[in-house]
Amino acid sequence: MPPTRATTTRGKGAVRWLAGRTTHRYAEADIPYFWRIETEAGIVVHAHKLDPMKRIYVEQARMADGILLPEPWEIDIPLDRITPRSR
Repeated sequence: MPPTRATTTRGKGAVRWLAGRTTHRYAEADIPYFWRIETEAGIVVHAHKLDPMKRIYVEQARMADGILLPEPWEIDIPLDRITPRSR
């Protein structure tokens, strides 16, 4: 069964161009949802959905207080009690 969601976590000093190359591979593999999690200043979750016609990801939401999404399944996770791993 192919994956339905991919998650990439990036923190301080991450190489930005890697995300574009990675998401392109996810799109080629028909992964319909992609989350990018940034941890530089707290936690920010970027949720993306694959546009099947254009074969690119479109941002659905940018969340800093909590993850609240209706798809690929209903999810509600508060982020205030989660702290990024120390470096």
